[in-house]
Amino acid sequence: MKLNTKAFVIVFCFFTWLGFSAENSTYSLSTLLSGYLSNDAELKKLGLDIQKAALSSKITEINNGFSITLATGTMTFSSVNDKLSYSVNPSVKATLPQANNLSFSASSDISLSALEKTMHNTALSLSADIVSPEKVKREVTLLQSDHELLNAKRKFQQRTLTVEKAFYSELKLLYENAQSIFSAKNTLYDDTIKFEQIKSQGYLSSSSTYKLTEMKVQSDERSVASATRVFIHNKAVFYKKCGVANLEDTNTPLNCIPAVESASTFVKIKDFPVEAYKTIADAVWTHDINSRSRSAAEFALSANSGYTFKNTRTDSDSVDAGLSADLSGLKLSTGVNVPVNSKKSKPSVTLSATASPNTRRVSKLEKQQKSIANEQEIIAIQSAYEAYEESCVECDENLDDLLWQRSTNKENYDMYDALEKDLLKWYKEGYIKRSEYLSAKNNRDLYKVKCIISEIELIMYNNTVKLLFYHDEELQ
Repeated sequence: MKLNTKAFVIVFCFFTWLGFSAENSTYSLSTLLSGYLSNDAELKKLGLDIQKAALSSKITEINNGFSITLATGTMTFSSVNDKLSYSVNPSVKATLPQANNLSFSASSDISLSALEKTMHNTALSLSADIVSPEKVKREVTLLQSDHELLNAKRKFQQRTLTVEKAFYSELKLLYENAQSIFSAKNTLYDDTIKFEQIKSQGYLSSSSTYKLTEMKVQSDERSVASATRVFIHNKAVFYKKCGVANLEDTNTPLNCIPAVESASTFVKIKDFPVEAYKTIADAVWTHDINSRSRSAAEFALSANSGYTFKNTRTDSDSVDAGLSADLSGLKLSTGVNVPVNSKKSKPSVTLSATASPNTRRVSKLEKQQKSIANEQEIIAIQSAYEAYEESCVECDENLDDLLWQRSTNKENYDMYDALEKDLLKWYKEGYIKRSEYLSAKNNRDLYKVKCIISEIELIMYNNTVKLLFYHDEELQ
Protein backbone atom coordinates (compact mmCIF):
# COMPACT_ATOMS: atom_id res chain seq x y z
CA MET A 1 0.00 0.00 0.00
CA LYS A 2 1.25 3.50 -0.84
CA LEU A 3 2.07 5.84 2.00
CA ASN A 4 2.10 9.50 1.04
CA THR A 5 5.09 10.63 3.08
CA LYS A 6 6.58 12.80 0.36
CA ALA A 7 5.50 15.88 2.32
CA PHE A 8 7.10 14.46 5.44
CA VAL A 9 10.75 14.81 4.46
CA ILE A 10 12.74 12.17 6.32
CA VAL A 11 16.07 13.17 7.81
CA PHE A 12 18.43 11.55 10.27
CA CYS A 13 17.95 12.59 13.87
CA PHE A 14 20.50 15.29 14.27
CA PHE A 15 19.22 17.99 16.64
CA THR A 16 21.66 20.78 15.94
CA TRP A 17 18.64 23.10 16.16
CA LEU A 18 18.55 22.42 19.87
CA GLY A 19 22.26 22.83 20.21
CA PHE A 20 23.01 19.12 20.58
CA SER A 21 25.55 17.02 18.73
CA ALA A 22 24.43 15.46 15.45
CA GLU A 23 26.94 12.65 15.94
CA ASN A 24 24.66 10.94 18.47
CA SER A 25 21.72 10.63 16.06
CA THR A 26 20.80 7.02 15.33
CA TYR A 27 17.31 6.48 13.97
CA SER A 28 15.75 8.09 10.93
CA LEU A 29 12.15 9.21 11.01
CA SER A 30 11.30 6.66 8.31
CA THR A 31 12.79 3.83 10.41
CA LEU A 32 10.74 4.81 13.44
CA LEU A 33 7.54 5.26 11.44
CA SER A 34 8.00 1.91 9.71
CA GLY A 35 8.50 0.20 13.06
CA TYR A 36 5.51 1.98 14.58
CA LEU A 37 3.29 0.79 11.72
CA SER A 38 4.58 -2.79 11.78
CA ASN A 39 3.91 -3.08 15.52
CA ASP A 40 0.26 -2.06 15.24
CA ALA A 41 -1.85 -5.16 15.97
CA GLU A 42 -5.01 -3.71 14.43
CA LEU A 43 -3.18 -3.07 11.16
CA LYS A 44 -2.05 -6.71 11.07
CA LYS A 45 -5.63 -7.87 11.69
CA LEU A 46 -6.97 -5.67 8.89
CA GLY A 47 -4.34 -7.09 6.54
CA LEU A 48 -5.71 -10.57 7.23
CA ASP A 49 -9.26 -9.25 6.76
CA ILE A 50 -8.31 -8.29 3.19
CA GLN A 51 -7.23 -11.88 2.50
CA LYS A 52 -10.49 -13.20 3.98
CA ALA A 53 -12.57 -10.75 1.94
CA ALA A 54 -10.70 -11.72 -1.25
CA LEU A 55 -11.47 -15.40 -0.63
CA SER A 56 -15.12 -14.60 0.12
CA SER A 57 -15.34 -12.66 -3.13
CA LYS A 58 -14.03 -15.64 -5.09
CA ILE A 59 -16.51 -17.95 -3.33
CA THR A 60 -19.39 -15.62 -4.18
CA GLU A 61 -18.24 -15.44 -7.79
CA ILE A 62 -18.13 -19.25 -8.02
CA ASN A 63 -21.53 -19.68 -6.36
CA ASN A 64 -23.12 -17.20 -8.77
CA GLY A 65 -21.44 -18.37 -11.95
CA PHE A 66 -21.69 -21.33 -14.28
CA SER A 67 -22.33 -24.57 -12.41
CA ILE A 68 -22.65 -28.20 -13.38
CA THR A 69 -23.95 -31.08 -11.31
CA LEU A 70 -23.38 -34.74 -12.03
CA ALA A 71 -25.30 -37.46 -10.21
CA THR A 72 -25.48 -41.24 -10.42
CA GLY A 73 -28.95 -41.38 -8.94
CA THR A 74 -30.03 -44.49 -7.10
CA MET A 75 -28.02 -47.57 -8.04
CA THR A 76 -29.79 -50.89 -7.46
CA PHE A 77 -28.05 -54.24 -7.60
CA SER A 78 -29.98 -57.51 -7.63
CA SER A 79 -29.46 -61.19 -8.39
CA VAL A 80 -32.00 -63.37 -10.21
CA ASN A 81 -31.20 -67.02 -10.86
CA ASP A 82 -27.61 -66.36 -9.90
CA LYS A 83 -27.38 -63.68 -12.56
CA LEU A 84 -26.42 -60.15 -11.54
CA SER A 85 -28.37 -57.16 -12.78
CA TYR A 86 -28.42 -53.52 -11.81
CA SER A 87 -30.22 -50.30 -12.58
CA VAL A 88 -29.10 -46.69 -12.32
CA ASN A 89 -30.65 -43.24 -12.84
CA PRO A 90 -27.82 -40.89 -13.88
CA SER A 91 -28.42 -37.20 -14.44
CA VAL A 92 -26.55 -34.04 -15.34
CA LYS A 93 -27.55 -30.43 -14.88
CA ALA A 94 -25.81 -27.26 -16.06
CA THR A 95 -26.86 -23.73 -15.09
CA LEU A 96 -25.76 -20.35 -16.41
CA PRO A 97 -27.22 -17.68 -14.09
CA GLN A 98 -25.94 -14.71 -16.10
CA ALA A 99 -27.96 -15.88 -19.13
CA ASN A 100 -31.42 -15.47 -17.61
CA ASN A 101 -30.81 -18.43 -15.34
CA LEU A 102 -30.56 -20.73 -18.37
CA SER A 103 -30.53 -24.35 -17.28
CA PHE A 104 -30.07 -27.63 -19.15
CA SER A 105 -30.63 -31.06 -17.64
CA ALA A 106 -30.55 -34.64 -18.83
CA SER A 107 -31.49 -37.87 -17.07
CA SER A 108 -32.20 -41.49 -17.91
CA ASP A 109 -33.21 -44.84 -16.42
CA ILE A 110 -30.68 -47.51 -17.33
CA SER A 111 -31.04 -51.23 -16.60
CA LEU A 112 -28.36 -53.80 -17.26
CA SER A 113 -28.56 -57.55 -16.97
CA ALA A 114 -26.95 -60.62 -18.48
CA LEU A 115 -29.70 -60.81 -21.07
CA GLU A 116 -30.27 -57.21 -22.12
CA LYS A 117 -29.52 -53.57 -21.70
CA THR A 118 -32.40 -51.12 -21.67
CA MET A 119 -32.61 -47.36 -21.54
CA HIS A 120 -35.88 -45.51 -21.10
CA ASN A 121 -37.28 -42.25 -19.77
CA THR A 122 -34.27 -40.44 -21.23
CA ALA A 123 -35.25 -36.81 -20.71
CA LEU A 124 -33.66 -33.65 -22.04
CA SER A 125 -34.94 -30.32 -20.75
CA LEU A 126 -34.15 -26.65 -21.12
CA SER A 127 -35.47 -23.85 -18.92
CA ALA A 128 -34.91 -20.11 -18.63
CA ASP A 129 -36.35 -17.03 -16.98
CA ILE A 130 -38.13 -14.67 -19.34
CA VAL A 131 -38.73 -12.05 -16.68
CA SER A 132 -37.22 -12.52 -13.24
CA PRO A 133 -35.74 -10.60 -10.28
CA GLU A 134 -32.98 -13.18 -10.00
CA LYS A 135 -30.70 -11.48 -12.53
CA VAL A 136 -30.74 -8.23 -10.56
CA LYS A 137 -30.32 -10.10 -7.27
CA ARG A 138 -27.28 -11.86 -8.69
CA GLU A 139 -25.75 -8.57 -9.83
CA VAL A 140 -26.40 -7.04 -6.41
CA THR A 141 -24.81 -10.03 -4.66
CA LEU A 142 -21.67 -9.77 -6.80
CA LEU A 143 -21.45 -5.99 -6.34
CA GLN A 144 -21.82 -6.32 -2.57
CA SER A 145 -19.11 -8.97 -2.50
CA ASP A 146 -16.73 -6.72 -4.47
CA HIS A 147 -17.60 -3.80 -2.21
CA GLU A 148 -16.81 -5.82 0.90
CA LEU A 149 -13.34 -6.48 -0.49
CA LEU A 150 -12.96 -2.79 -1.33
CA ASN A 151 -14.08 -1.85 2.18
CA ALA A 152 -11.51 -4.21 3.69
CA LYS A 153 -8.78 -2.47 1.68
CA ARG A 154 -10.14 0.94 2.62
CA LYS A 155 -10.10 0.06 6.32
CA PHE A 156 -6.46 -0.99 6.04
CA GLN A 157 -5.64 2.24 4.22
CA GLN A 158 -7.50 4.39 6.73
CA ARG A 159 -5.90 2.58 9.65
CA THR A 160 -2.46 3.19 8.15
CA LEU A 161 -3.16 6.93 8.02
CA THR A 162 -4.59 6.85 11.54
CA VAL A 163 -1.54 5.06 12.94
CA GLU A 164 0.74 7.42 11.06
CA LYS A 165 -1.08 10.36 12.61
CA ALA A 166 -0.77 8.73 16.05
CA PHE A 167 2.98 8.36 15.45
CA TYR A 168 3.34 12.08 14.81
CA SER A 169 1.09 12.83 17.77
CA GLU A 170 3.48 10.94 20.07
CA LEU A 171 6.46 12.58 18.41
CA LYS A 172 4.81 15.93 19.04
CA LEU A 173 4.39 14.94 22.70
CA LEU A 174 8.15 14.38 22.97
CA TYR A 175 8.80 17.84 21.60
CA GLU A 176 6.25 19.27 24.01
CA ASN A 177 8.15 17.51 26.80
CA ALA A 178 11.31 19.17 25.51
CA GLN A 179 9.44 22.48 25.46
CA SER A 180 8.53 21.94 29.13
CA ILE A 181 12.20 21.41 29.94
CA PHE A 182 13.17 24.67 28.24
CA SER A 183 10.32 26.55 29.94
CA ALA A 184 11.49 25.20 33.30
CA LYS A 185 15.04 26.24 32.46
CA ASN A 186 13.83 29.72 31.58
CA THR A 187 12.39 30.08 35.06
CA LEU A 188 15.59 28.64 36.52
CA TYR A 189 17.79 31.11 34.63
CA ASP A 190 15.57 34.07 35.55
CA ASP A 191 15.68 33.13 39.23
CA THR A 192 19.41 32.43 39.02
CA ILE A 193 19.99 35.95 37.69
CA LYS A 194 17.91 37.33 40.58
CA PHE A 195 19.88 35.20 43.04
CA GLU A 196 23.17 36.48 41.67
CA GLN A 197 21.88 40.03 42.04
CA ILE A 198 20.98 39.31 45.67
CA LYS A 199 24.48 38.01 46.33
CA SER A 200 26.09 40.97 44.56
CA GLN A 201 24.05 43.34 46.72
CA GLY A 202 25.73 41.92 49.83
CA TYR A 203 22.86 40.01 51.40
CA LEU A 204 24.04 37.58 54.06
CA SER A 205 23.38 33.87 53.51
CA SER A 206 21.41 33.84 56.75
CA SER A 207 18.98 36.56 55.58
CA SER A 208 15.44 35.64 54.59
CA THR A 209 15.80 37.33 51.21
CA TYR A 210 18.88 35.26 50.42
CA LYS A 211 17.34 32.02 51.60
CA LEU A 212 14.04 32.52 49.79
CA THR A 213 15.81 33.33 46.52
CA GLU A 214 18.14 30.35 46.95
CA MET A 215 15.18 28.04 47.68
CA LYS A 216 13.45 29.29 44.54
CA VAL A 217 16.50 28.36 42.46
CA GLN A 218 16.64 24.93 44.07
CA SER A 219 12.93 24.44 43.37
CA ASP A 220 13.51 25.42 39.73
CA GLU A 221 16.30 22.85 39.45
CA ARG A 222 13.93 20.16 40.70
CA SER A 223 11.34 21.29 38.15
CA VAL A 224 13.90 20.92 35.36
CA ALA A 225 14.84 17.47 36.64
CA SER A 226 11.16 16.45 36.85
CA ALA A 227 10.42 17.65 33.30
CA THR A 228 13.50 15.77 32.08
CA ARG A 229 12.33 12.54 33.75
CA VAL A 230 8.92 12.87 32.05
CA PHE A 231 10.65 13.29 28.72
CA ILE A 232 12.93 10.27 29.26
CA HIS A 233 9.92 8.13 30.24
CA ASN A 234 7.86 9.11 27.18
CA LYS A 235 10.86 8.66 24.92
CA ALA A 236 11.37 5.10 26.17
CA VAL A 237 7.69 4.28 25.56
CA PHE A 238 7.82 5.86 22.10
CA TYR A 239 10.87 3.86 21.00
CA LYS A 240 9.31 0.69 22.38
CA LYS A 241 6.27 1.24 20.16
CA CYS A 242 8.62 1.80 17.23
CA GLY A 243 10.31 -1.54 17.91
CA VAL A 244 13.80 -0.08 18.37
CA ALA A 245 16.21 0.09 21.29
CA ASN A 246 15.84 3.05 23.61
CA LEU A 247 18.65 5.59 23.36
CA GLU A 248 19.94 6.66 26.76
CA ASP A 249 22.02 9.79 27.17
CA THR A 250 22.03 11.15 30.69
CA ASN A 251 23.87 14.29 29.66
CA THR A 252 21.81 15.38 26.67
CA PRO A 253 18.78 13.04 26.43
CA LEU A 254 17.04 15.23 23.87
CA ASN A 255 19.53 14.39 21.13
CA CYS A 256 17.68 11.13 20.32
CA ILE A 257 14.53 12.81 19.01
CA PRO A 258 14.39 12.67 15.20
CA ALA A 259 14.18 16.05 13.54
CA VAL A 260 11.45 17.00 11.10
CA GLU A 261 12.14 19.22 8.13
CA SER A 262 9.87 22.04 7.15
CA ALA A 263 6.72 20.71 5.46
CA SER A 264 6.88 21.86 1.84
CA THR A 265 3.30 21.02 0.80
CA PHE A 266 -0.07 21.20 2.49
CA VAL A 267 -3.05 19.29 1.21
CA LYS A 268 -6.36 21.07 0.93
CA ILE A 269 -9.75 19.47 1.02
CA LYS A 270 -10.46 20.79 -2.48
CA ASP A 271 -7.46 18.82 -3.77
CA PHE A 272 -9.53 15.63 -3.55
CA PRO A 273 -12.62 14.72 -5.61
CA VAL A 274 -15.84 15.41 -3.75
CA GLU A 275 -17.11 11.93 -4.71
CA ALA A 276 -14.29 10.41 -2.63
CA TYR A 277 -15.41 12.18 0.55
CA LYS A 278 -16.16 9.22 2.81
CA THR A 279 -19.61 10.29 3.98
CA ILE A 280 -20.69 11.08 0.42
CA ALA A 281 -19.19 7.91 -1.05
CA ASP A 282 -20.89 5.74 1.57
CA ALA A 283 -24.27 7.45 1.14
CA VAL A 284 -24.10 7.24 -2.67
CA TRP A 285 -23.11 3.56 -2.55
CA THR A 286 -25.97 2.72 -0.19
CA HIS A 287 -28.46 4.50 -2.42
CA ASP A 288 -27.08 2.90 -5.59
CA ILE A 289 -27.07 -0.69 -4.33
CA ASN A 290 -30.49 -0.35 -2.69
CA SER A 291 -31.91 1.23 -5.85
CA ARG A 292 -30.66 -1.75 -7.83
CA SER A 293 -32.36 -4.10 -5.38
CA ARG A 294 -35.60 -2.12 -5.56
CA SER A 295 -35.50 -2.18 -9.36
CA ALA A 296 -35.78 -5.97 -9.43
CA ALA A 297 -38.91 -7.05 -11.28
CA GLU A 298 -41.80 -8.05 -9.02
CA PHE A 299 -43.24 -10.15 -11.84
CA ALA A 300 -41.54 -13.45 -12.65
CA LEU A 301 -42.12 -15.44 -15.83
CA SER A 302 -40.21 -18.59 -16.76
CA ALA A 303 -40.48 -21.24 -19.46
CA ASN A 304 -39.25 -24.78 -19.88
CA SER A 305 -39.26 -27.37 -22.62
CA GLY A 306 -38.03 -30.90 -22.97
CA TYR A 307 -38.01 -34.13 -24.93
CA THR A 308 -38.29 -37.60 -23.40
CA PHE A 309 -37.22 -40.75 -25.22
CA LYS A 310 -39.21 -43.94 -24.51
CA ASN A 311 -41.44 -42.34 -21.93
CA THR A 312 -42.88 -45.25 -19.89
CA ARG A 313 -46.07 -43.31 -19.19
CA THR A 314 -46.95 -42.97 -22.87
CA ASP A 315 -44.98 -45.87 -24.32
CA SER A 316 -43.49 -43.43 -26.80
CA ASP A 317 -41.34 -40.37 -27.07
CA SER A 318 -42.91 -37.18 -25.75
CA VAL A 319 -42.47 -33.43 -25.97
CA ASP A 320 -42.99 -31.34 -22.83
CA ALA A 321 -43.36 -27.58 -22.45
CA GLY A 322 -44.38 -25.36 -19.61
CA LEU A 323 -44.85 -21.77 -18.50
CA SER A 324 -45.07 -20.33 -14.99
CA ALA A 325 -45.74 -16.86 -13.65
CA ASP A 326 -45.64 -15.23 -10.22
CA LEU A 327 -47.03 -11.80 -9.36
CA SER A 328 -47.46 -10.61 -5.79
CA GLY A 329 -48.83 -13.81 -4.34
CA LEU A 330 -50.61 -15.02 -7.46
CA LYS A 331 -48.88 -18.03 -9.01
CA LEU A 332 -49.96 -19.50 -12.33
CA SER A 333 -48.49 -22.41 -14.22
CA THR A 334 -49.39 -24.37 -17.31
CA GLY A 335 -47.84 -27.31 -19.05
CA VAL A 336 -48.40 -29.49 -22.08
CA ASN A 337 -47.30 -33.06 -22.81
CA VAL A 338 -47.48 -34.28 -26.40
CA PRO A 339 -46.78 -37.96 -27.17
CA VAL A 340 -44.90 -38.62 -30.39
CA ASN A 341 -46.14 -41.47 -32.65
CA SER A 342 -48.45 -42.88 -29.98
CA LYS A 343 -51.97 -44.07 -30.76
CA LYS A 344 -52.77 -44.89 -27.15
CA SER A 345 -51.88 -41.62 -25.48
CA LYS A 346 -53.27 -38.19 -26.25
CA PRO A 347 -51.76 -34.79 -25.58
CA SER A 348 -52.44 -33.49 -22.06
CA VAL A 349 -52.55 -29.99 -20.61
CA THR A 350 -52.05 -29.06 -16.94
CA LEU A 351 -53.09 -25.84 -15.25
CA SER A 352 -52.59 -24.66 -11.68
CA ALA A 353 -53.19 -21.46 -9.75
CA THR A 354 -52.29 -20.38 -6.23
CA ALA A 355 -53.38 -17.14 -4.58
CA SER A 356 -52.11 -15.64 -1.32
CA PRO A 357 -53.99 -12.42 -0.43
CA ASN A 358 -51.66 -11.65 2.49
CA THR A 359 -48.65 -11.79 0.20
CA ARG A 360 -50.28 -9.21 -2.04
CA ARG A 361 -51.10 -6.94 0.90
CA VAL A 362 -47.54 -7.26 2.24
CA SER A 363 -46.19 -6.45 -1.22
CA LYS A 364 -48.09 -3.15 -1.28
CA LEU A 365 -46.75 -2.21 2.15
CA GLU A 366 -43.22 -3.13 1.10
CA LYS A 367 -43.54 -0.79 -1.88
CA GLN A 368 -44.32 2.05 0.52
CA GLN A 369 -41.33 1.08 2.66
CA LYS A 370 -39.07 1.14 -0.39
CA SER A 371 -40.34 4.58 -1.33
CA ILE A 372 -39.62 5.91 2.16
CA ALA A 373 -36.19 4.27 2.19
CA ASN A 374 -35.39 5.92 -1.15
CA GLU A 375 -36.28 9.36 0.25
CA GLN A 376 -34.16 8.72 3.34
CA GLU A 377 -31.17 7.77 1.22
CA ILE A 378 -31.52 10.94 -0.85
CA ILE A 379 -31.63 12.99 2.36
CA ALA A 380 -28.51 11.17 3.57
CA ILE A 381 -26.69 12.14 0.37
CA GLN A 382 -27.75 15.77 0.75
CA SER A 383 -26.57 15.77 4.37
CA ALA A 384 -23.26 14.27 3.28
CA TYR A 385 -22.69 17.12 0.83
CA GLU A 386 -23.53 19.64 3.58
CA ALA A 387 -21.01 17.92 5.86
CA TYR A 388 -18.44 18.19 3.06
CA GLU A 389 -18.97 21.95 2.77
CA GLU A 390 -18.60 22.33 6.55
CA SER A 391 -15.39 20.30 6.45
CA CYS A 392 -14.06 22.58 3.70
CA VAL A 393 -14.52 25.65 5.88
CA GLU A 394 -13.18 23.96 9.01
CA CYS A 395 -10.08 22.53 7.32
CA ASP A 396 -9.23 25.78 5.57
CA GLU A 397 -9.56 27.70 8.84
CA ASN A 398 -7.40 25.14 10.65
CA LEU A 399 -4.72 25.41 7.98
CA ASP A 400 -4.74 29.21 8.20
CA ASP A 401 -4.34 29.02 11.99
CA LEU A 402 -1.49 26.53 11.73
CA LEU A 403 0.34 28.59 9.10
CA TRP A 404 -0.11 31.74 11.22
CA GLN A 405 1.28 29.96 14.27
CA ARG A 406 4.15 28.62 12.23
CA SER A 407 5.01 32.10 10.95
CA THR A 408 4.77 33.57 14.46
CA ASN A 409 7.06 30.93 15.92
CA LYS A 410 9.56 31.46 13.11
CA GLU A 411 9.61 35.23 13.72
CA ASN A 412 10.16 34.71 17.45
CA TYR A 413 12.88 32.18 16.76
CA ASP A 414 14.70 34.57 14.40
CA MET A 415 14.49 37.30 17.05
CA TYR A 416 15.89 35.10 19.83
CA ASP A 417 18.50 33.62 17.50
CA ALA A 418 19.84 37.09 16.74
CA LEU A 419 19.74 37.97 20.45
CA GLU A 420 21.62 34.78 21.37
CA LYS A 421 24.40 35.64 18.92
CA ASP A 422 24.74 39.17 20.36
CA LEU A 423 24.76 37.95 23.96
CA LEU A 424 27.29 35.25 23.14
CA LYS A 425 29.62 37.95 21.86
CA TRP A 426 29.03 40.12 24.96
CA TYR A 427 29.49 37.13 27.27
CA LYS A 428 32.85 36.30 25.69
CA GLU A 429 33.85 39.94 26.08
CA GLY A 430 32.85 39.85 29.76
CA TYR A 431 29.99 42.34 29.62
CA ILE A 432 27.28 39.93 30.83
CA LYS A 433 27.13 36.93 33.13
CA ARG A 434 26.90 33.34 31.94
CA SER A 435 23.36 32.94 33.31
CA GLU A 436 22.16 35.85 31.15
CA TYR A 437 23.61 34.25 28.04
CA LEU A 438 22.15 30.84 28.92
CA SER A 439 18.73 32.43 29.34
CA ALA A 440 18.89 33.91 25.83
CA LYS A 441 20.18 30.62 24.38
CA ASN A 442 17.41 28.73 26.14
CA ASN A 443 14.74 31.06 24.70
CA ARG A 444 16.15 30.46 21.24
CA ASP A 445 16.02 26.70 21.73
CA LEU A 446 12.51 26.95 23.17
CA TYR A 447 11.21 28.57 19.98
CA LYS A 448 13.22 26.13 17.92
CA VAL A 449 11.15 23.38 19.51
CA LYS A 450 7.95 25.35 18.90
CA CYS A 451 8.90 25.65 15.24
CA ILE A 452 9.35 21.88 15.00
CA ILE A 453 6.01 21.32 16.74
CA SER A 454 4.39 23.57 14.13
CA GLU A 455 5.82 21.38 11.36
CA ILE A 456 4.50 18.23 13.05
CA GLU A 457 1.06 19.82 13.45
CA LEU A 458 1.03 20.56 9.72
CA ILE A 459 1.90 16.93 8.96
CA MET A 460 -0.91 15.82 11.28
CA TYR A 461 -3.23 18.27 9.53
CA ASN A 462 -2.38 16.62 6.20
CA ASN A 463 -3.28 13.23 7.67
CA THR A 464 -6.51 14.61 9.11
CA VAL A 465 -7.63 15.87 5.70
CA LYS A 466 -6.65 12.63 3.98
CA LEU A 467 -8.67 10.65 6.50
CA LEU A 468 -11.80 12.43 5.28
CA PHE A 469 -11.53 10.71 1.90
CA TYR A 470 -11.21 7.30 0.32
CA HIS A 471 -8.12 6.93 -1.87
CA ASP A 472 -9.20 4.06 -4.10
CA GLU A 473 -6.70 5.02 -6.81
CA GLU A 474 -3.93 3.94 -4.43
CA LEU A 475 -5.49 0.51 -3.89
CA GLN A 476 -4.88 -0.76 -7.42
